[in-house]
This record gives sequence, C-alpha cells and structure tokens, in this order.
Amino acid sequence: MLTSRDILSFNFYNYGEPFTGSLSGRRYRIKQEKEETGRDENDKPVYRKYFDVAVWPEPLSYEATDAALIEHTEYPFTEDGYEAVLEYLNAVLAS
Repeated sequence: MLTSRDILSFNFYNYGEPFTGSLSGRRYRIKQEKEETGRDENDKPVYRKYFDVAVWPEPLSYEATDAALIEHTEYPFTEDGYEAVLEYLNAVLAS
C-alpha cells in the first residue's frame, strides 16, 4: 500500500517534474499538467492545472511503453486531488 511518503509531497509537483514508481508488477507516473483555458483581463494566459496519473505494466519505462498499454487518469491539482491520486493508485495497484 502506498502512502503520501511514497509519492512525495504535494509541493514536489509544483515544479512540474514527473514522479515514477512501481508496485505489484505495475508502474505509475504522476505529473502536474496544465492546459491553457483562455486569457485574463490583462491578456495573460489562464491555465487549468491537474494531476495526470499513468499506470502501465512493468518492466518498461513510461517513454518506452506502447501508449496503448498506458492508462491515464486526471485529478484536480489541489490537496484533495492529491489525496484522490493516492486512493486511485492504491485501488488500481492492489488489484
């Protein structure tokens, strides 16, 4: 079972770097993504930030795995979203 210590703190993901790990013969990757949703009153881009969580069978890395084998799920980039990522990974990786 994964804990918040296993997937690093919420603040780690503010830097935009992915985190990868494995459990029970499956690998996972967590990354903050952002998508431009428009412009504000000062014509600056407005973004929707979210966690992209990918799960795939071992042994290959994310980049070396066929995209058809990678299962993606999104969660809001919030503390609640972070907790949902942890719950999702525990449910998926335990099966």
